[in-house]
Amino acid sequence: MESSSLRGARNFRNHLANASRLSQAIMTSGSNAAAMAVCFANKMCKSANFMLKEEAEKVTTIGNYFKGNTDLTSFDEFQYFTGVTSIPTSYNGNFYKCSNMTSIILPDSLTTLGGYSFLYCSSLTELVIPAGVISVSGVDTFGFCSKLKTLTFLADSVYFTNGNVYHNYFLRSCSRLTTINGNLDFSKNTYSGKYYFNGCSALETLNGKWTNIGINLYMDTCKALSHDSLVMLIDGLVDNTEGEETLTLALHANAKARLSDDEIAVATAKNWTIS
Repeated sequence: MESSSLRGARNFRNHLANASRLSQAIMTSGSNAAAMAVCFANKMCKSANFMLKEEAEKVTTIGNYFKGNTDLTSFDEFQYFTGVTSIPTSYNGNFYKCSNMTSIILPDSLTTLGGYSFLYCSSLTELVIPAGVISVSGVDTFGFCSKLKTLTFLADSVYFTNGNVYHNYFLRSCSRLTTINGNLDFSKNTYSGKYYFNGCSALETLNGKWTNIGINLYMDTCKALSHDSLVMLIDGLVDNTEGEETLTLALHANAKARLSDDEIAVATAKNWTIS
């Protein structure tokens, strides 16, 4: 029979072991109950009470595990899931309708961000896309993020890829979005951007460079676009002088009024219409 002194020593060793493990935890059931519940239910961690950094690093996909989770209010711990390299296009998947999530920090391991990734994440106010992400889908990626104010891309250049006939919305109804930071390359986008920025009525500042724009681009609801942002867009239009059809950059009347005749002439010389 174990003596009380031996039992006490064993309990103390277990306490130290648990304390050591907890010191390596990226989250606990107390710090983020909603995320912990999802991770434990989907066997990403062994304990229902805490998740270790080494466990997070072994996760390679988040699948549809978080979709529609209205209990999730933040997921900054996602930054430790460095085995995840892609959030693939998945309708009604990823973080779809995590409508109460106010913040998330993406892992530096990400290289691609697929369609519908944050569709209906209506409580996000700011989102930073890590420097490793070089490809972002135009398929409703941030649709209806109605409280999003700032979107930042950290990579030197990010390929902005195609939407499709049903979901070429990208930032639709992001009515409070004021600023997009980063360099977007449109060279891999061949689908008309009629609705990519639909409803972005507060969008004012485009910091960075948008290049190789070779599609009809409609920003006709973006009435707040600054003069410098508009000039940057015109600079980014491809030379379409050999094209069979004139391409269109559609602007809201308030935005177009900020351009001089000479600035509009630059687009015209490239066989573009500013409408």
